[in-house]
Amino acid sequence: MSSANFLSPRHDPWVHLPPLPSPRVILPPPPQKKKNRRVVRRGFFVIAFLLIIGLGVYFGIGIVRVLEAGLQLKAFGEQAKTALDDGDISAGADALTGVITALTNLQSGAEYFALLEPLPVVGDQIKGAKATVDAALETAVAVEDGLHILLESAKAVQGAGGVVGEVTGSSESRSYSSLTSDEKELLLQSLAASLPDLRKMQIKLRLASQDLDRLDELNLSPVFKNAIAPLKEKLPELITAVDIIVPFAAIAPEYAGLGHEKQFLMLFLNNDEIRPGGGFIGVYGLMTIKNGDIETMVTDDSYNVDKFVEGHDDYFVTPPHALREYLIPEWYFRDSAWSPDFTQTAKDATQLFRQEIGFGGQPIPEISGVVGITPSFISRVLEFVGPITVEDQTFTSENIADELEYQVEQQYDIDGKPPEQRKEIVSKVTDEMVHRLMALPPSRWTDFFKIMHAGFEKKEIALMSFDARTQASLVDSDWAGVLNPAQSDDLVMAVDANLGALKTDPLVDRHITYSIKPYASGYRATTSIEYHNTGTKYDWRTTRYRTYARVYAPLGSTFVSSEGSLQNDISRDPSRTPDTVDVATELGMTSFGAFTAVELGETRTLSFTYDLPPAVVSAIKRGDYDLATFKQVGGRDNLLTLNLDFGTTLKDAEPPEDQKYWGDKVYHVETVLDTDRHFRIRL
Repeated sequence: MSSANFLSPRHDPWVHLPPLPSPRVILPPPPQKKKNRRVVRRGFFVIAFLLIIGLGVYFGIGIVRVLEAGLQLKAFGEQAKTALDDGDISAGADALTGVITALTNLQSGAEYFALLEPLPVVGDQIKGAKATVDAALETAVAVEDGLHILLESAKAVQGAGGVVGEVTGSSESRSYSSLTSDEKELLLQSLAASLPDLRKMQIKLRLASQDLDRLDELNLSPVFKNAIAPLKEKLPELITAVDIIVPFAAIAPEYAGLGHEKQFLMLFLNNDEIRPGGGFIGVYGLMTIKNGDIETMVTDDSYNVDKFVEGHDDYFVTPPHALREYLIPEWYFRDSAWSPDFTQTAKDATQLFRQEIGFGGQPIPEISGVVGITPSFISRVLEFVGPITVEDQTFTSENIADELEYQVEQQYDIDGKPPEQRKEIVSKVTDEMVHRLMALPPSRWTDFFKIMHAGFEKKEIALMSFDARTQASLVDSDWAGVLNPAQSDDLVMAVDANLGALKTDPLVDRHITYSIKPYASGYRATTSIEYHNTGTKYDWRTTRYRTYARVYAPLGSTFVSSEGSLQNDISRDPSRTPDTVDVATELGMTSFGAFTAVELGETRTLSFTYDLPPAVVSAIKRGDYDLATFKQVGGRDNLLTLNLDFGTTLKDAEPPEDQKYWGDKVYHVETVLDTDRHFRIRL
């Protein structure tokens, strides 16, 4: 076959094929928009309906649980209140267990509403409700612990055959003095054994208090505010009560002489003649205790101890510099209250007392601890137990200091008593006061504990123990009159020592001012003490005021200058020559000391200026500054003014300034130094 024939049209196989059909395109039907929307909408409503039903069931369960728990809480709460009002501690504890269960259920029910917390307003109410329940639960658990401690104490006493009415709920109400020795021992042992539980109770109550404090940040409705008001009112009282009883439980083994006889040196610190450690020791006492029973208690004139060594050339103790310079050449027991830290004063007093007793050939007493008491505290106790009449003289809370001083300084001579017996009346008043305290019914014990607590807080009484564990408990409770410079960045303390000014201190008004300001690359401080002698005439107890004053500052403070110091009073130095300042390091602080004297009716200011150490400067520059102001043991309630210029605007302060001082660079506060105080400033 030729190629030509092969390529001819006749032989082309594709020539006679029919044409291909044109492609057919199949398109989807147009969307049915309305129908689809209905389906989506229907699905949404179904889901929403199911969600609403689900949430309804969910929140319904929560509501039911809350309501049930609320009814339980109301019922058990009323039972607990009735039982405790009736003095039935056992029934009260049982009812309180029901209260705790109800609160736990309420807490569980409240969790169902956590989903709503992010919402405005409603969320705040839910948070407030939950925090209220948390606080109430912490409080209830803590109180239940306390009731069980009381029950255990009651069982201990019952085991010895006696019943303390207030603890057990019986109609019998017995005083401490009416308990047998075995009952006292078991009661005190039970108290000491409860210390761990009491400390747990402290923690729980403080956690509850923190929960309540957080509620202040929420915008609560009046309903919740009214609900938590009683709890906020009662919780501080509970905390104070536990804070009072814990130290008693901690020191009970030592100060009650559990298992062993203990002897304590009592220092009657006359703060009408103030000394750094509380006051002149005109009277002392020795008290022996075993298993809660006071076996012996004697008081005597401190001069009778000093007579063992006075005038003997072979006995000499060098006194502190200021005592030697302005008062006496030797150091005696009566002048031993020289350290502003009561623990050191107590050690010095014990050492001098035992030395002088031993030098006199007398048996040297073993001292377990020291008790420092001022007339200010005795006045508080007399207000509590009532007036005491001794030797036809009635002593009240108002006149106790003046009348006792008159009796031992003037009346004894009029009555013809020898000087050695002039302070016997102090022993008689003390014996009657202790007798009345021991005879108190249990219903008044708590009130007396509160008086003790106030006395420690205001530094009218202080304790020291030679037992390390007991001393640690005293320090932790602020019952030891110990100075702790490490608890703050900055500190200030003004300390007076009346040197030959008779009993003039009650007539001297003091105003302490502490100021700081930027200086060079640091800060310069000035502490001034303004004295106003309100006395108008010289008599057996009033004269010009002579004091050796010390100001304590942070360790490393650098002395700059002083104003108002004197070499001596005007009778010895009419020209009133300024004196030099003593700079010392003691008790972990730097001190500046100088003598000054204030005539009757005169106002005089003694001031010390110094540069603060780098540690304080650093605290200020980082914007977080703490200041502690310490009150002198036995000191009166002096005015205190702070003028703290930081050179930068204040952000926050606790306690706050008066509103008129807001918005500047100076923290200005005027207050009363009636206890140790703390100030915190944020810059």
